Amino acid sequence: MTSAVYALVPGILREYHRKFSAVEMRRHEMTPARSLHALGQREINVAFVRLPVCEEGPVATEVSRERLGLALPTEHQRAGGGRKRLRDFATEMFIMVPRTAAPGFHDALLGECRRAGFGPRVGHEADEWQTVLAPLAAGLGVALVPESLRHWRRPGVAYLERTPRTAEVPLELVWRRKAARPPVGAFVAVARAAALDAKSA
Repeated sequence: MTSAVYALVPGILREYHRKFSAVEMRRHEMTPARSLHALGQREINVAFVRLPVCEEGPVATEVSRERLGLALPTEHQRAGGGRKRLRDFATEMFIMVPRTAAPGFHDALLGECRRAGFGPRVGHEADEWQTVLAPLAAGLGVALVPESLRHWRRPGVAYLERTPRTAEVPLELVWRRKAARPPVGAFVAVARAAALDAKSA
């Protein structure tokens, strides 16, 4: 997913290219559902997806965990600094990633709202973060987003930390069980090493 490019993934790609420069890498941005389908159809060799992979067949290893923050229009009355409680936004219209695109992530967002004591009113759905932030910047709602998305300076959008800071969503590297050819195995090893370095930092 788009937000992953702001987290650990760039370092993994750089290190892999440094060690295995003869291997050609082609990168594609897809929803988690599309990524897993492409993996099963042998259109791609590895994929980064959020939340645990429950399907049979692929192998997954967690490379990072990330908290969920709030994104809202800069003109919103609560857009000032400081942490905010999710339940303070119970009456707001939420912009969400649809379950068909990212079932695990969608369910995690719903679960966060329910733990805060409300069911979100969903006004807009969008498959990609670019299209989540567009109506948000226009003042049409608020959204729960991975905190790394704050690195994307979208005009009209403010990012806030939540209190209490409890929820985290994992980012996983996924590959086919029967497709661990040397370049794929090497990529997995680089990703695992980067994940260990990030945890010990």
